[in-house]
Amino acid sequence: TRRLNRAGVDPPTLQLLSRYNIHTCGDLLSRTPIELMNLLDIPLVSVRALINTVSMRILPQPTNIYDKIHNQHQESTPPRPLPTGLQVLDKYLRGGISIDAVTEIVGPSGVGKTQFCHMLSVLATMPAEIGGPEGSVLYFDTEMTFSPDRLVEIARNMHPDYFTNTDHLISLAQRVSVYHITNSNDLMGRLDALEEVIVVQRVKLIIVDSIASIVGREFDSNMGMGRAEVLGKEAARLKYLAESFHIPVIVVNQVVSGRDPPRHHFMPSKTPGRSHVIAALGPVWAHYVNTRIVLEYSDRAPLRLTDRPDRDGDATMMDGQASEGRERRMTIAKSPSAPVVSFYYRV
Repeated sequence: TRRLNRAGVDPPTLQLLSRYNIHTCGDLLSRTPIELMNLLDIPLVSVRALINTVSMRILPQPTNIYDKIHNQHQESTPPRPLPTGLQVLDKYLRGGISIDAVTEIVGPSGVGKTQFCHMLSVLATMPAEIGGPEGSVLYFDTEMTFSPDRLVEIARNMHPDYFTNTDHLISLAQRVSVYHITNSNDLMGRLDALEEVIVVQRVKLIIVDSIASIVGREFDSNMGMGRAEVLGKEAARLKYLAESFHIPVIVVNQVVSGRDPPRHHFMPSKTPGRSHVIAALGPVWAHYVNTRIVLEYSDRAPLRLTDRPDRDGDATMMDGQASEGRERRMTIAKSPSAPVVSFYYRV
């Protein structure tokens, strides 16, 4: 899905290809050499050279650990994770939400998934002088749940001194671009056209809220191949954007009822035989995401607002402010760098 203008194709050829709706590497490589020769009216040898150039640009290049470490040290400001502001979560995630990766937020309705995304949107736009990346956010809203008023409310609660300035609130609003998505084709079309937007707007966070909503509207859970193909394309594109531009990607997932899910669902363990919730979209999707953070309601008695390890070795975390909300639990259920661990919080 990489655009041809990022694959070494010269401008005159790009213009010629665009006449035939050939805009991406996939569009080009899906055509035969003879077909391209006839369309472009150029010699076969030139067509083969064009195909070779594009193929080499999209071919993953091998690297070694030394080169990766050396390149990181050569960067004046190496990319950092996006801190969540929740100290215990950031500690286990080694600084915050990972760049170069897809992080999934999963949980039942009303548990705080969208609020978590609003909070991250604020943090991604914060200026460098107070520790933020000073970037923009691309927010793909598939359920029409994005709330500008809630975004402003969260911003004022998190940084009351900074956001007393009206100009700062205006800057926040200008940095968060919301796309209302109705179907999978719409989402893929938007994702395919993001490369230039990411560079021009200095995007530091991409959010899809939620990935399960559009797939659920279009595919029955039994429509395996069709649904898997769509999810695979969406996941591949999101991972490509995360890795190519060194930015975190957040996807929101829903839950479904079930009994004794297999371990590959990467959900917190429950008592065998009891009905409970499991992540939607199945085990294939579970392997697409790099990190899974599960939000759940908790029946535990409220604790004081504190960060401390409990008797089982887990960490207990609140959001740092007094709240009347029902207590909830956050679990890192899957991560390449963190153990499976839970914290408690309130919204």
